[in-house]
Amino acid sequence: MNNASVENFDLSNTGCGKSALIKAIAGIWTHKDGTVSTWKPLQPPDAIFIPQTPYLSSGTIVDQVIYPLRSTQVTINREQVLTAITAANLSHLLDRFDTEEYLSLPQWNELSPGEKQRIYFARLFYHRPILAVLDEATSSTDEDTEIQMYQKCIDLTITLLSVGHRSSLKKFHKKIISINRGGGWSLKYLD
Repeated sequence: MNNASVENFDLSNTGCGKSALIKAIAGIWTHKDGTVSTWKPLQPPDAIFIPQTPYLSSGTIVDQVIYPLRSTQVTINREQVLTAITAANLSHLLDRFDTEEYLSLPQWNELSPGEKQRIYFARLFYHRPILAVLDEATSSTDEDTEIQMYQKCIDLTITLLSVGHRSSLKKFHKKIISINRGGGWSLKYLD
């Protein structure tokens, strides 16, 4: 990626290696050949990777939102956390309890896949990274929620590198990179 201000969207076929490629770009997977050059390391707080299937650790919803930080390491801006939770359409989780401190579910897997994906977006909204690498990060949400999450990223000036299959995502990106199973690719600029 030569220019961090350029958003890219991949609308390639399944099974062509999109997820492997962006995991290599994000530094999550090591690659056998080639190099990944970035203007700075792609790690929090400057870059956050959101996978299709979120991993949630134990702890409160505040712990989930501020991850990889820990409340024992930093002073938490509670208002900023609550704003991020609200922006991710997760206020209903707070409504189940008296305060966000008590939302420590014994099994985060009790949440729907869409709620888990929105917790990752709350994390994005809290940290406000320069770059978000999104691997089908809204595949379990409805289209309206997907649009809200992406629009909030744009509003926060978060650069997006996305893999997705819904054409509704095109309006949030400036380029489409298509990859085929043979390793070829094409680049198309959007209006």
